[in-house]
Amino acid sequence: MNQPPFTTPIVLIIFKRPHTTKQVFEVIQTLQPCQLFVIADGPNPEHPGAIEKCAATRAIIDQVDWKCEVYKKYSDINLGCKERVFTGLNWVFSQVEEAIILEDDCIPELSFFRFCQELLERYRHNERVFQITGENTHGYRCLDSSYYFSAYSFYWGWATWKRAWKYFDGSLKQWPQLRESQWLQDYLGDYPSAQYWAEIFDLTYNGFNSWGWAWTFTCFVNQGLCAVPNQNLISNVGFGEDAAHTTWEVDEIANLPTQSINFPLHHPTKVTVNIQAEKVIDKIRFTGRKHLRGMREKAINLFKKGQYESALEIWENCINFRPNLIIFKDEKARCLQKIRKHKQTIQSVNNHTIEEKANPPRFLVYTMGKVGSTSISRSLKKYALQVYDIHFLDETYLHNNMHKGHCVDGYFVLKNWLGKPLKVISMVRNPIDVNIGGFFQNIEIYYPHLTREQIQQLTVEELIDKFWTLNPNYPLSWFEREFNKSFNFDVYSQPFSTVGWKTYFHQSYHILIMQAELIDSQKQEIIRGFTGMIDFELENHNISSQKWYGNLSKNFNKNLVISEEYLEKMLKSKFTKHFYTSSQIEGFYGNLNR
Repeated sequence: MNQPPFTTPIVLIIFKRPHTTKQVFEVIQTLQPCQLFVIADGPNPEHPGAIEKCAATRAIIDQVDWKCEVYKKYSDINLGCKERVFTGLNWVFSQVEEAIILEDDCIPELSFFRFCQELLERYRHNERVFQITGENTHGYRCLDSSYYFSAYSFYWGWATWKRAWKYFDGSLKQWPQLRESQWLQDYLGDYPSAQYWAEIFDLTYNGFNSWGWAWTFTCFVNQGLCAVPNQNLISNVGFGEDAAHTTWEVDEIANLPTQSINFPLHHPTKVTVNIQAEKVIDKIRFTGRKHLRGMREKAINLFKKGQYESALEIWENCINFRPNLIIFKDEKARCLQKIRKHKQTIQSVNNHTIEEKANPPRFLVYTMGKVGSTSISRSLKKYALQVYDIHFLDETYLHNNMHKGHCVDGYFVLKNWLGKPLKVISMVRNPIDVNIGGFFQNIEIYYPHLTREQIQQLTVEELIDKFWTLNPNYPLSWFEREFNKSFNFDVYSQPFSTVGWKTYFHQSYHILIMQAELIDSQKQEIIRGFTGMIDFELENHNISSQKWYGNLSKNFNKNLVISEEYLEKMLKSKFTKHFYTSSQIEGFYGNLNR
């Protein structure tokens, strides 16, 4: 059934990062809004390659291929982040009453748009509400509503009205007078928070190039509230050296997976600040995050200088502040080893183990074959006590194949783990690659009367002829046969993320699905965020090219010619079109149709 047109205006703020802009654009392309406003700053001539990067980024907007009114506000000169966003949004709100705003590195989950649209309408005339955000990097969830209100502003993917933006004070005109009063402490109710924001507003008033902090000041002064979803609907993939402000690449709030929000929404009964949420937000996102980063840097520097006892004291403070972050306990143990307090080292490690054993997490790597699950499961087993790697949970199949190790594990999971809290990791891959990989993984089954040496003597033509006799539907129907049946969970019921991964909450299961095509460093960071294992490292195992059939597989791939009919069946399937973007599928065609 066709979706009704999405009529709320979308604003996209771009600059010189075509790689991230493309990812955001592909989500917008999926939504196909009726109106798209694009704001672009000009290149800084002092930065090598800036002109070319800006041009490549703007070219992405020319790919709009649906019925859409596109409005462009492109600057020929470099205005800077603050001036460009400020003047650009003034231009937008001179034409429309409300809008959803995205920057070029903030990738939204598709339900973000409906969430914003519904709340823009609901609070259109409520002067207390200044904005709606899709960002929830602090993790707080309200039990009796789908979202809650905060005094803090979040703008990695947000929406607002002309009636609120008209108050924007980019120069913080009132700050000198307010700074001398108790205004901030009275408003935030906490001295450390007031000090934190006073420092930020001093920086902004004195010329720091941030429109976002000026918007926060505007909201504080006007007591404007922000609606915050229970789920994180935005993933900021822009941390790194080419960012305007988030220039550090390792950060606990970078590249976080998104989750969809359920509809119909359950609305708060009152438009008022959620006090419990404010405490969590301040500790995880603002003052606490700054304090923790400072402590970590100091402890690391002391350790490098050989001042192990001083470093130990700081790591203990870090543990008291954020006891859920395992890396702090590991660093404490390293310090104890260095100062040769062996008994305390053992006790520290044992305490860590006892905490885990009291309520050990269960990790289930539940995937189709040939997607890289072995690398993930074996890497996880170095960090967790309970990890199983399985491909099937159908009881009949498991009974008939108990001679296979993964079926024994599958039967254990079926009888002991289903219905209990699980962290589930699954993978998807180009289905043609899955079928080719599976063919060689199971080649001894297809030639039961031949030894490995005899199989290696087969011609490429014989192997290709055998491959074409096999049923190609295994990867296309795996999720219906397995996930749907075992978990009563339909992965196709909500759109997949163009980021290449997505998390879901279903009953007692927390589920992560990733594309196998993501680079290993991306997978590693995603798994770290999903599992909470900050020091998790992904190691490669079960690599086809290193197996006895490696040369056979290499020659097979070199000579295989795939028919148009087969390509269409696999790459236009429900599976492929759900888990991959149109540009990724075009890339598959280019790689395979030789």
